[in-house]
Amino acid sequence: MAESKWAIPFRDSAIRNLQPPPPGKDREEWRFPERNGMTVRVYPDGRKVFYVGFRFGKSQERVRLLPDYPALGCTAATKQWQKILADVVLGINPAQVRRDRRLESKPKAQPKTLSTVWAEYLKEKSDGWSDNHRVSVSHAFSAYILPKLGKYPLAAITRDDIRQLIQEILDGGKGRTANIVHTSLTTFFNWAVDEPQYLAASPVQRLKRRHRDEPRDRTLTDQELVAIIGGARRLPYPHGHYLLALLGSAQRRSEVSKMRSRNIDGKVWTIIRPDSKNRKSHRVPLPPFVLAVLEDARREVDANIRRNCEETGRPVPEVAPGFDYLFSGRYRGRFTAFAACKQKLDTAVAAFCAETGLPVPAGWKLHDLRRSAGSVLARLGIPSATIGRVMNHAERGVTAKVYIQHSYEREIGDALKVWSDHLVRLEKGEQLVLRAV
Repeated sequence: MAESKWAIPFRDSAIRNLQPPPPGKDREEWRFPERNGMTVRVYPDGRKVFYVGFRFGKSQERVRLLPDYPALGCTAATKQWQKILADVVLGINPAQVRRDRRLESKPKAQPKTLSTVWAEYLKEKSDGWSDNHRVSVSHAFSAYILPKLGKYPLAAITRDDIRQLIQEILDGGKGRTANIVHTSLTTFFNWAVDEPQYLAASPVQRLKRRHRDEPRDRTLTDQELVAIIGGARRLPYPHGHYLLALLGSAQRRSEVSKMRSRNIDGKVWTIIRPDSKNRKSHRVPLPPFVLAVLEDARREVDANIRRNCEETGRPVPEVAPGFDYLFSGRYRGRFTAFAACKQKLDTAVAAFCAETGLPVPAGWKLHDLRRSAGSVLARLGIPSATIGRVMNHAERGVTAKVYIQHSYEREIGDALKVWSDHLVRLEKGEQLVLRAV
């Protein structure tokens, strides 16, 4: 609301007779010709407050006189007015002095460290993450970010600090880890700027990645698949069964490791949303190759429970089906020994190749099994759209996302049956016959 300024004599009687502003106005202001820069504001509740306005440098400042009228009379108000103008002449800004005094009187809150804000970030955002993403981000913070920067105030962390951290990781030969740390910090600081507004700007802003990830294109030949199947057959439960199920289902290693009995209905395995990378449930008709592995794995569950109980001294549970994960090396938990499993498999594959004369597969990872499955299916004539459904890749385009609600369960089952038959033929040493499906 615009305020009005009218002149009145600087007398107690004139100030006392001032009336509150009419309805609709939040205040009225009156100036005193005898007191340059001094005004009195009258508010709807009848309060009368003296102010002194002055120019300091290029700024127009205003100071409220205390206390309010009538506790502060004309004589005392004049003395404060004189003191303010004298300070201005001496180069002292009375308004800035008051602002500094207010800041000093406020209790100083301890600045939040990166560790404290990370705990808030994890609590707020982690419910919407997949298990894989949660593990990846948590490891990046606990292993690399918090040990280096966790004790520092969030606002004190600079771009140079982050650049140095990433460079140290790169110097250790961990380029992909450096990219994960970079991405985790970017998302974290963007949240700190946008959500709780702890920062005005992100120190990671416009900081480019220092390492370029090259997409892997390694696929396994038929001979290498034969060697891997032969090596996996030699491994005991749960390693061998897990690897064969991973190969035959063509799903992600973390999703197969969380396979539960409760999520298998007949011959269809449902990957529930929390276990899926793209947070979408995925129904996988299991092919004969995998069903045979699971049937044998179920028989091993009871023996695995007893073996783990004997090793750890824990009591054997009365109800064996409570051990819900089909692959586990622990008392009650999903399979997580991926690195140890790969090492055991490499040893078994080398022994198998030494006996059969097959070349030993080199330079491959567990995820290459999934890529090889997609490549072989394409070679056998399966359309790429169906292969994408088998892999549970996110669809692009409004048509696929919104208008096509078909589950493709039959098509996925047919494609996995082709892949299963291919693996069976390879294991039996039969010649592959290409056919389109």
